[in-house]
Amino acid sequence: MARQSAVRQALQLIHRIVDELAAKNGWKSSDYRLYVWVKETDYTFSINLLLEARSFPGRDEFEQWDRVLNFLEDRLRDEPEVRRALHLVIQTFDQTAEGGTRAIREPLVPIEELISAAPAI
Repeated sequence: MARQSAVRQALQLIHRIVDELAAKNGWKSSDYRLYVWVKETDYTFSINLLLEARSFPGRDEFEQWDRVLNFLEDRLRDEPEVRRALHLVIQTFDQTAEGGTRAIREPLVPIEELISAAPAI
C-alpha cells in the first residue's frame, strides 16, 4: 500500500508539472493529454509517460523532447526517486492518428485513471 501511495503521489506531481509546462507553452487543456504505464517491483517503480500534444516548441523531435525532459527534470530536482523512475515519450496528435507504433494502446492509460483510482484495501 505504501508503494501505491508513493506512485500516486509521483503521478500527481508529474501531472502538476506538465500542467505548468502547458501554461508556459500556452496550451489549453484540449491541447495535450498524458498517458502512463507504471511498472512496480518489490523495491522501486518506473513511470513511462507519454505526453501527446497538438505541437511542441523546438526545431526537431529531439529538441522538442529535450525541452520537455529538461523542464520535468528541473521541477523534479528535489524528488530524485521520481526523477529516476520517469521515462518520457512525446508525440503529436497527428503522429498518434497515424497509428502503427505510435498508436496509444494498453498498457498505457490516461494518467487521471491512476490518480483518481481508489486505493487498494
